[in-house]
Amino acid sequence: MKIHGKEYEEVKDRITRFWKQYPNGSIQTQIESEKDGVIIRAFLYAERTEPVSIIATGLAHEFRSENSREVNYKCWVENCETSAIGRALANAGFSAGTERPSAEEMRKVERPDPILSGSELIKTYLAMLVGYEEPATTYLRGKGWITEEQTFEDLPVEHIKTCVQHKERFLKALQEVGPNPWDEKGE
Repeated sequence: MKIHGKEYEEVKDRITRFWKQYPNGSIQTQIESEKDGVIIRAFLYAERTEPVSIIATGLAHEFRSENSREVNYKCWVENCETSAIGRALANAGFSAGTERPSAEEMRKVERPDPILSGSELIKTYLAMLVGYEEPATTYLRGKGWITEEQTFEDLPVEHIKTCVQHKERFLKALQEVGPNPWDEKGE
């Protein structure tokens, strides 16, 4: 499977390969913390009867989503466990390439939050800018997304979607009135 143009092997397939190579092995997980989400550590053992036969470990951190359309709305702990196992398997050499994230982690990048449209999108955008009206107008003018005669309220819907989907980055940029929050180089 390819994710973002890179070859990726799903965790379920890596688990199958692990059991073929280590039929007497063991995959164990434990919750390390439930503060600020959940952190799970996975352990891979060559022999289930010999706990000193550890091959690799993996660690993952997940939050419960507020969006009912997201997998982490109901299954954040399960998703975290799968991610931790995937990381442990990758650390043990069970991966198609050099990528470490699980498929679930990669999909998080692809599924923007929140998924809104129409008046719900506009209301969310306007509500998140309370107190940021002036920096928002300055910032959006600087980006060329609105003209000098327009305000943040005149932003086209396609740009509103981007601002809402990347709320934290957008608000941080407004606080700094600095670099483009969607430019990976920070320029």
